[in-house]
Amino acid sequence: MNTTLPRLPYPVVYFAYGSNLHPDRMEQRCPGAVPLGTAELDNHRVVIGDRGVATIIPHAGCTTIGVCWQLQAGHETALDRAEGVALDLYRRVLIDVRQPSDRPLTALSYVEDFRRAGRPRPGYLETILAGARSFGLPDDYVQDLELLAVPAVSS
Repeated sequence: MNTTLPRLPYPVVYFAYGSNLHPDRMEQRCPGAVPLGTAELDNHRVVIGDRGVATIIPHAGCTTIGVCWQLQAGHETALDRAEGVALDLYRRVLIDVRQPSDRPLTALSYVEDFRRAGRPRPGYLETILAGARSFGLPDDYVQDLELLAVPAVSS
């Protein structure tokens, strides 16, 4: 993962795995962003950190399923602000994801430095779950996301 990213040329592909899975959340943050469909990030899993929000961490054998969005000018800045990049809450990374056709794609995403597991903020997990369901993510994956309500042992 590359953590020192300049502004990317447009259109930018963004991989959402947390609350930005929800179409209403993305419409608020990035009006006009276009969902490109689901994608998978191998050897990573979603966790809730001690701030009560999601991040992804390396984990052999796990797969994170998310949604790719096509961003336009201004969207990346809006996401940086929403994700607290200037406050060092999240950092921008480029990751290699795989679409259902096995087509590889490099996408922008946001991660935080995971210190320890926590509980999701009130309403936060529900937003993730509603977004996952709206894009038809597999039932077993949605069930795994539901388990984020209870902190796991830190990796």
